[in-house]
Amino acid sequence: MEPTGGNTQSDTVRVAATLELAKAILGRIVDSKDVTTISRELTAADKILMRTHKVTATRKFLELHSRLFKIVGRRVEKATPTAAMLAEENREGVKAIWSQSRFANKRLQEIRE
Repeated sequence: MEPTGGNTQSDTVRVAATLELAKAILGRIVDSKDVTTISRELTAADKILMRTHKVTATRKFLELHSRLFKIVGRRVEKATPTAAMLAEENREGVKAIWSQSRFANKRLQEIRE
């Protein structure tokens, strides 16, 4: 068995709590960005959210969401989407469509009654 190296603790709670911020940062990256540029673009609320979940450095935050970001030196790029990421994105889109659908809302009311 080979050692994995680095932090082997599960950070699922921290990842889930900061996922919306990670997606917002991901949306702002067109080609690639410098870590310092991303840090400067963070609002006070974003920084408070990061501090609340004990992720004080932007680089550590991006490493926490390594499935979304690819870090090469000081440059940050979007990671290549995996099949699971595409499926999750698709599910979110379907949920948004269903939440706005009159048919779905009517059907849910019928089920509840």
